[in-house]
Order: sequence, then structure tokens, then C-alpha cells
Amino acid sequence: MLMAAHAAFQAGRLDEARSTLATLLRASPNSAQAQHLLALVERKRGDSPAARTAFARAIAANPSDPEVHNNFGNFLDSEGEAEAAIASYRRAIALKPGFADAHANLGIVALANGDPELAEQAARRASALNPKFAKAWLVLGQALRARENLPAAAQALDQALKLQPGSPKALATRALIAADRGEPDTLARFTAARSAATQDRGLLMAETAARIAAGDGNALDQLTAAVIEDPLWAEGQRVLAKARFEAGEGSNAFSHLQSAISSAPANAALWMTLINLEGATRPGAEMVERVRAARLALGEQPMLDVAEAEFALRTGLAEAARPLIARAQDFASMDITLAEALGRVAARAAIALKDPEQAASILESLRQQQPALKWDMGLWAHSEAAWRLSEDPRHAWLTEHPGLWAPHDLPLDATELAALASRLRSLHQRKAHPLDQSLRGGSQTEGTLFLREDKEIIHLKAAIAAALATHAAKLPPPLPGHPTLDPARRAASWAFTGSWSVRLTGEGFHVAHIHPEGWLSSAFYVLLPEMTGEEGWLILGEPPAELATNLPPLDRIKPQPGRLALFPSWLWHGTRPFRAGERMTVAFDVGLKS
Repeated sequence: MLMAAHAAFQAGRLDEARSTLATLLRASPNSAQAQHLLALVERKRGDSPAARTAFARAIAANPSDPEVHNNFGNFLDSEGEAEAAIASYRRAIALKPGFADAHANLGIVALANGDPELAEQAARRASALNPKFAKAWLVLGQALRARENLPAAAQALDQALKLQPGSPKALATRALIAADRGEPDTLARFTAARSAATQDRGLLMAETAARIAAGDGNALDQLTAAVIEDPLWAEGQRVLAKARFEAGEGSNAFSHLQSAISSAPANAALWMTLINLEGATRPGAEMVERVRAARLALGEQPMLDVAEAEFALRTGLAEAARPLIARAQDFASMDITLAEALGRVAARAAIALKDPEQAASILESLRQQQPALKWDMGLWAHSEAAWRLSEDPRHAWLTEHPGLWAPHDLPLDATELAALASRLRSLHQRKAHPLDQSLRGGSQTEGTLFLREDKEIIHLKAAIAAALATHAAKLPPPLPGHPTLDPARRAASWAFTGSWSVRLTGEGFHVAHIHPEGWLSSAFYVLLPEMTGEEGWLILGEPPAELATNLPPLDRIKPQPGRLALFPSWLWHGTRPFRAGERMTVAFDVGLKS
């Protein structure tokens, strides 16, 4: 009877399998095998409570069966219980150390939950136990990619594809690695991957980026078709609009998004996408009207209030943001996204209204009530401005530490810098600046620059890593609670969390900004035009114009080819425009490993 139930389950006749097992279990209620199979049947049927009960009974009947613990781990993972799933896989492995599937499954869940190191360990064990196990090689490749060991990741995925040539996940991950590394067959790999996963929208967006990077004149065709087919796909609309703007289409870049909103005026995701994108291109007063149009369509929404207040600030109408200051009290009752957005704009409004004490109080309350924002770089940047305006002694505690920022001249000669500039220039395929970045009058490279395997970039990365080690070793002494110098942060290991190149042309510059994802940030000068005075200089500690602080910079760094500037990611930084020529830089963020 058990064999008949299993055959029905394998054939997809779930009701028949369930009925057969019910009959068997009435006669033998403690049959571990029957309870295990029933658990699999109930899970397949989508009855999670019944599956959980059956798994519990199967484990109670035979707690030493590694297969049950492995499958229970799969069930727990599908229920969003990652820690419990990992514990179940570990139990299966303890009972059967050579259980390759349990090792691979442990790797999958570890990777999905932010532990690529454990995922790599588990996948290596699985592939060693069964060298012909394609899933093990796939997980190993994915884990190695997450750890930015791309050569080894490519080898693991090539082995997975040798064992299972049509694996959609292996094809997709291998294409992404090819794009990361700048491999010559990147587009062919995306074509193969997309053929195996035609509905994978994430892969479509990645392929679009790869085609843009390769200079493909038809790079946007497939993404455009997908957006036309599903105009309510907000993320696709966002990526398409950004790509069209960076291709030089100006305000026409938003036409598909605007058309979708006309057809679905109550779609909040589309409205917020349009507001966020257009906000980087249109005057503040026009954007206030855009937000009000969204409110008429959507009704009252807190994030629209935040957006309107931000655009009012840009227009010099800080008074219009005063109602948000009154609401910036009980951050603990808000979700973290709203708390951060509302608190930040309320603090910005208070600064612009010449009430820096109120701004400082809002920011401190936000950090205390939302502990996850303790090291938020944007909040620290605004605290710096508020404390300086109010002559609060905490400003000295935050900023007055020699060595907190510094220039470093790298040992790259003129020939090496010229070769690097040539390589970087070939990567700048966009015609306009990204909508969500600080540069104006130039372009930025796609992807993570330091993952590429061009010899010039590898050489630069090594020189920068050496300078970083020197800078980190010479940072001021540990200082509890400081966003850069806190002892735990000083002692943590670091890694590059993003890297890119910026090419500016005449009148190009960076608006004042910070880097929310970093601990330290940077500017490395590769190529500079003729400049006089402070043209092109890096300006540190000068808040954005809309805050109306009139505060002078904390420091200035003169650019010169081969110079690397390192500074805390919370420190406002921008550049002065230059009149003509080409300015090529490389920038990156350094993040801390938890």
C-alpha cells in the first residue's frame, strides 16, 4: 500500500496518494514512512498545517531518519523559517555526514539568508561527496559569486552546466558573472540564459544593462516590449525610464511610465516611481504639483507628504515642510522606511528654518527609536550640519580628528594612468548622468568596476587596497558611538561594497551628497583637464544648497592624477564645476563586514 501511495505521489495523483495513506495510517498510525510520505503529499497540496503535523509525527516515530529532517528543512524554508530549516539540515547531516543533498540544501538557505561563507562551506562539502551532483556545483558557484571570488565561481558553474547543460539557474548566474567580469561572450551567455528562462524579469534587466555596456544600439528593445506588455510592472518601468534618460532622451524617457499612470491612475507604485525619477530632472515647484496630482489620484499617503516636503525644500519653501516637523515624534510606531524618510526630511526642514537644535533632536530621537538606523550615514550627515550650526560640542566630537579624511598619492605613473583612462573611457556607454546619482554633465559606468578582469583595473584595485590598509591603520583612536571610529567598527573587517567610474565633461560637477552604503568613501583621479582656482576640487563638509546653511566646507582636496581621497561616507562631499575638458575618476565605497 505504501508503494502504491508513493507511485500515485510520483505521478501527481495527490488525492489518491492521500487517500491511500489515510487507509494505511488507520491500520498503522505510527508508520514513520507513511507519515513522511503524507507530509510530502500535504506540502505538495499546499496544506502547510497538515504537512507540519505529518512531519512532526514522522520525526517522532523515527527521529534518526536523515531524509525526514532534510525534507522537513525544505518545508521550513518554504515557510520562511530559515533558522529552523538550517537546524533541520544540520540534524540530517549529523545523522548522515555523507548526505550531499542536505549539505547542498543547507548552502541554499544560508546563501538566501545572507551567509555566503556558510553556503560555500556546505556546497564544497556536497560537491566533494558527490562530484556529479549538479545542484552542489550550482550552489557553490552562487556562493562564490556572493563572496566576489568570480574566477572560482565561474569554474563551479561551468562544472554545473557540464553536468546539467540546460539548468536555468546555472545559465543565469554564469551570464551574470560574465557581465561582472567583462567577458567577451557575455551577450551570448545572456541569450542562452534567457532562452532557458524567458519569464525571468530580473535576468531581462541584467541583460539590458549588459547590452548597454556593450554599446548595443538595440539594447532596450526587449525591455521596452516587456513594459508595453505589462505596463503595471513598476520595476521594469523604472529601469527602462532610467536607461532611456541615460541614453539622452531627456524628459521623453518617462513616456511609458506616464502612459501607464494614465491608464491606471490608482497605482501607487507607478506614481512613486515617476516622482522619484522625475524629481532628479525637474524644478522643485513642478514636482510639488506632480505630488499633489498623485495625492488626488491616490488619496492621503505619508510618503507623498515626505516627497512634497522635500521638493518644497528644493524650491526654498521650507515653511511648507513645517507640519512634518510636528509629526517627527513617535518613530517607534512607524515602519523603518517611513521613519527614516519622515525623520530625515523633518530634520532637513528644521535646518532650513534655522532651528538646528530641533533638527538635532529629531535625528537623535530617530536613532534611539529605530536602532537599525544607528549607523545610517544620511542621518549622521544631517547631524553634522545641525551640530555645527548650533555650535554643539558634539560637532567637534564628530569631525575634529586629524586623519579622519586624507589624500593618498598612489604609485601609478603617467603611462599607467593613460592606459587606465583609455580602458575606462571604453566602458562609458551612457550619454547622460544617472538619475539617482550625484554627477551632473557626464556619465557613470554600469555594474561593479572592481569585479572586472581588465589588467588596468586589477592593477588599480591592488594599489587602492594597499592605500586603504594604510589609511585604516592610521585612523584616529577608537571612539565609542562614533560612526567611523566606534571600536567595533574600527575592528571589523572591510570590503569594497561598490565601485564605478565617473566621466565628466565641461561644466560637469557633483552635487553635495553622501554614500549611504559605505563606511569610507573615495575619489581617485585618473585624468584631469586644465583647471584654475578651485575648479574640479573635492569639497568636503559643505551641506547641500537647499538646506540654506551657508556653512563653509570643512576641507578641500586638490585633485591631481594618481591621487586618492578617502573620507567618511557620512561626510558631505561634492565638486566645483570646471569649464572645459574631460575629468575621469574612479570611486568606491568600503563597507564593514558584520
